[in-house]
Amino acid sequence: MTQASAKRSVARARKRKSTPSTPKESVINLRVDTKTRDLIDSAAAIAGQNRTEFMLQGARVYAQSALLNQVVFLLSDEDWDNLQSTIANPPPANDALKALMRMKPVWERS
Repeated sequence: MTQASAKRSVARARKRKSTPSTPKESVINLRVDTKTRDLIDSAAAIAGQNRTEFMLQGARVYAQSALLNQVVFLLSDEDWDNLQSTIANPPPANDALKALMRMKPVWERS
């Protein structure tokens, strides 16, 4: 896809998909080579998004995944044994735990 056709595709996608705009407070600038930009523009057009929407969605998904996968526990041997025992024999769910499990994750709250 040429740069001109990618721009036309993105323009058509913008017309097709009207999303409510919310005020933005921060700016993120990126420098990429033309081939990468064209790849992103082509994928965004197929997804019916503009470049910014497409990149932000991808960045959000990757950021959430990176954060969720970075859990480190530094425990003494005794604490490790206690954790293993609790995992193997969990206490019954109480009302507070049930309420916690019904809550939306922080990144889904607006």
